[in-house]
Amino acid sequence: MAKITYLIPKPSSEGGMTAITKMFYEIGYFDNQQIFHFSTSYVSSNRAGRLVEFVGRFFFFFLHLVQVKPDAIFVMSNSYLGFYEKCFYCIIARLFGVRSMLNHVGGEFDKFYRKNWLTKFLVRIFVRFPNALLIGSTYWCNYFRSSFPKVTVYSVPNPIIADQYKNTNTRTETSSRFVITSLFRLVKEKGVYEMLTVIKSMCSQFENVEFVIIGGGPMLNDVYQALETDIKRGNVRVLGFVDDTTKIKEICACDV
Repeated sequence: MAKITYLIPKPSSEGGMTAITKMFYEIGYFDNQQIFHFSTSYVSSNRAGRLVEFVGRFFFFFLHLVQVKPDAIFVMSNSYLGFYEKCFYCIIARLFGVRSMLNHVGGEFDKFYRKNWLTKFLVRIFVRFPNALLIGSTYWCNYFRSSFPKVTVYSVPNPIIADQYKNTNTRTETSSRFVITSLFRLVKEKGVYEMLTVIKSMCSQFENVEFVIIGGGPMLNDVYQALETDIKRGNVRVLGFVDDTTKIKEICACDV
């Protein structure tokens, strides 16, 4: 079996990237002696501290490549500075003859890419450092294939432990409410305004519909205010950030 090092953040319940790491640990993925976790999380909150961590991390990555000699590395990336940083790992891996896979999960990549001519120029260079891009959605897979035709792109959906989300209490009564649950960080780029438009429209047409909104973010108060009337009528519940137990319970209880 090939040795693979995963360059991903520490496990956590908040944020898509850290949640994937948490899932890997929950299923015992890193118990395999051929699979390694190299953390890319920062501890410091200030720039000076992060710069020290940045330099130190690359030093330890060099040691890891020398001591472990992995056959490939899997690097999870976002946009902006994080994209350049993760691509640096890929070029270092190339110097050691190690193949690299860059799994991009940032939803603002196009905004980042089109910032100015210099960013476009740099991205077109850096995106060639990995041996392949692994993209988790059809939309972004098509985006990268059309924007960077010389780059190898594979569609690889993000994993999930499906068993714990099985709905074993499916309602059959016609009088019961039809529950639609959403779970995402409440930022404009995720489609919050579009969601609010749909919710208001459906709540005005159907009495038996119920929307459950899960997730924190800078627009949480805006969502509360925009849906105040529907919340009072019992058609909407805004839960904000919740723990794993509540998240699983709400997902299993919904229809969509």
